[in-house]
Amino acid sequence: MAVTADAITLRKLALARRLFQHAVTQTAHDTLIARILAVMSFDLATETLLRAAIGSLDAARTPADGFAGLVQQLDSLLASASLGPIPDRANVVQVHSVRNDAQHRVRQPSRTEVSDARTYTRDFMRKTVQLVWGLEIASVSLVDLVNHPKLRECLESPERHFQANEFTPAAEQACIAVTRAFQYVENSIVGRLPGFVGGFAMNDAFGKPADSHDSRGMLRAFERMRDTVLISALVLTTPIRRGFASSPASLSSQWAALPTTTASSQISRKRKSSLFLPTLSGPCSKWKRSWETSSAPLEIPSDEVAHRITRSNTACADSGACHHERRCG
Repeated sequence: MAVTADAITLRKLALARRLFQHAVTQTAHDTLIARILAVMSFDLATETLLRAAIGSLDAARTPADGFAGLVQQLDSLLASASLGPIPDRANVVQVHSVRNDAQHRVRQPSRTEVSDARTYTRDFMRKTVQLVWGLEIASVSLVDLVNHPKLRECLESPERHFQANEFTPAAEQACIAVTRAFQYVENSIVGRLPGFVGGFAMNDAFGKPADSHDSRGMLRAFERMRDTVLISALVLTTPIRRGFASSPASLSSQWAALPTTTASSQISRKRKSSLFLPTLSGPCSKWKRSWETSSAPLEIPSDEVAHRITRSNTACADSGACHHERRCG
C-alpha cells in the first residue's frame, strides 16, 4: 500500500524532478562537459529519490552512505511493505556505473550512454513515485507548498502555461509573481512610500524652500538607502544574467543584484507603473529584451520558470497582504 507524502517528502520529490530536468537541459548541448554533468545529475536525481523513499517507508532508519547500500535498503523496505522489488534496478545501477566512470575514472560517457541514462532515470522515477507514494512525478510541484494564497495563485498560472509549452506567458507571469513576492518582503522590511511621490519638502541652510531638483535628489537618495537595506537584509548578491538564474537563487535575486543606482531607479519606478499587469517592467523587461534580441538560444528547462522563485515566495509567505489586488493570470 502506498504511503502518504508529507510536505518534506514533496520537497524532496520536487528536488529530484528538478535535478532530472537539469540533466535533460545538459543533454541538449551535446558537449563533453555537458554529457558528464548530465550523467551526474541523472544519478543524483535517482539517489535523491532513493533517500526520499527510504525516509517515507521507515522514518527511523538512517539512509546508507553509498549508492549500493541505498538500493539494498529500499529493496528490503519495499519487500517488507509488500510493494515488490525496486523498479528498473539494473538500469539505475548501470547509470550509476557510468557516472562513477565519468567522475572517478575519467571515462567520457558516450551519447548513447547519456541517452540511455535519461530514459532509465525517467522510467525509474515515474515507476518508483507511483509505487511508493501513489503519485505521478509530473504532478509534483513546489507551487503547492507555497503558503501564501495570492503567490500560489500567481505561480499556478505560469506553471500551466509552461506545461502547455507556452513559454512567453509563463515567463511573463512568473516575473509578475517575483515582483509581488519582492513587494511583500519590501513592505515588511522597509515599509511603503506613498504613490506618485516627486520629492521631499526641504529648506536650505537659510530657511528658504529648496528647489525641486534638490527635493528630487533627496528622494532618490532615500530610495537608494531603502533599497540597499532591503538588498542587504535579503542577502541578494546573484549577478544579473541573460535568461534565468543559474543558481538556486530566485529571479528576484537578479533584480536586486543590479548596480545600486540602476536597481533603485527600477524599484522606485514600480510605484508609478503597472508592474502587476502582464507587461514586464524593471529587470523583467531587461530580461525580455535580452531574450528577444539575442541570437543565442534561451534555455528553459521544465520547472525552472515557476520553481526558481520559490525561495522568495516561501520567505515572504507570512509578510502580509498586498495592497494591489490585481490578479496575476
